[in-house]
Amino acid sequence: MQKPKYWVYNPKNNSCREIFYNKDYFIVLFGKEIFADGVFPSSDGESYLIKYSYSDIKGEWDFYVYEWKTDQEERNLIWNPKKILIGFVKDVEIPKRIKNKILSKFN
Repeated sequence: MQKPKYWVYNPKNNSCREIFYNKDYFIVLFGKEIFADGVFPSSDGESYLIKYSYSDIKGEWDFYVYEWKTDQEERNLIWNPKKILIGFVKDVEIPKRIKNKILSKFN
């Protein structure tokens, strides 16, 4: 099975950075994700971690959006990520299949 994809997205300045497994983040005991130094964006509080991964509960790939903190503290899940994901699609060049999945889900 393919690995999840991650992006750090800042809608305030339309910037985005994809982050990669074993380079920018690592999975340690019990599946906890640890992010490497330098992954964190500005500390303006407007950034989000977008995770595209397989959901065992739904039985399909789905998007999870978290507030992105500037340290390793617990990240809060955004329960209504429509506005963030639509901005992400408009501002960032992402694979077409992922873009289409977001658009079909929220349009």
